[in-house]
Amino acid sequence: MGRAGYGATARGPHMVMLPSRHISAPAYAKVNLHLWVGPRRDDGYHTIASIFQLIDLADTVSLTLHPSPDLAIRCNPLQGVDPEHNTLVAAARLFCGQTGRVGTVDIQCEKRIPLQAGLGGGSSDAATVLRLLNEACGNPLDQKALLDLGARVGSDVPFFLGTSAVAYVRGRGELLEPLQAREDLYALVVMPVDKGVSTSRAFADLDALREQGQGIPQTPDGTSLAARYAEKVSKWDFFNNFRPVMGELAPLYDQLDALVAQTVGCFGTVSGSGASYCIVAESQRTIGIIKTKIERISHYVCLYCIKCLHRGHSGDTVSL
Repeated sequence: MGRAGYGATARGPHMVMLPSRHISAPAYAKVNLHLWVGPRRDDGYHTIASIFQLIDLADTVSLTLHPSPDLAIRCNPLQGVDPEHNTLVAAARLFCGQTGRVGTVDIQCEKRIPLQAGLGGGSSDAATVLRLLNEACGNPLDQKALLDLGARVGSDVPFFLGTSAVAYVRGRGELLEPLQAREDLYALVVMPVDKGVSTSRAFADLDALREQGQGIPQTPDGTSLAARYAEKVSKWDFFNNFRPVMGELAPLYDQLDALVAQTVGCFGTVSGSGASYCIVAESQRTIGIIKTKIERISHYVCLYCIKCLHRGHSGDTVSL
């Protein structure tokens, strides 16, 4: 299987060659602790109101840059990722076009974040490519320009370019209000084996359900959501509008909901549009107890014990 790539002749008086560098960084996943989805907009997107929380499950993204008068972008094959819709390549192409850079960009992505899990892996990978390229080129884009460029790659990308590990997210995902991050949250991500959920399909199913008469619930405003996030996890009443359209995964989520309800001091929810389910607690012991319970009832899930991250824990860029 060949490498996903993009090539173009891009000579011109304003073109600047990329430096010769090898750089890498972790691309952290996120979970949606709360996710309200509004009606489909005229532009095809849906307005959301969500709390995004960075977690320490991460891919590793590495870039090898070489100066050249032509632009060539390549990425290692990623199982389950259509080379024509590779967000890492798209991000590199947009950055080079926006900043007038030419040269060779070889991208290596070591995947650990499962696909179609609602954890933002593709968006985080793309954001990491943008950040690494910007740093390698001497930061030609300021933070606002970088966020705007990220929003062109994907709705969730700006969060991963932000400065906070937790944020109230609005619009289609591009409007961010940083929240005070907590350092006392532990979690367990439950991912069904071979049961990813297509985001576009989940939105279509939700739209169809609403056309049948299901109303759109109200969501608390950002101030209220921030106040709830600061409370004890056992008091959280966040919800996810995608929960009713999970189809064949609904029985598993019902089991997980029941386990959470029976376990003191934790909260559980589907993340994003699925398929992962995230259980959060303030105690590692609580996470260990519920992990053992899940292992007894299901052998068809992957379990990831994680720490919800403060941005200061997020790791550094490595340059060689």
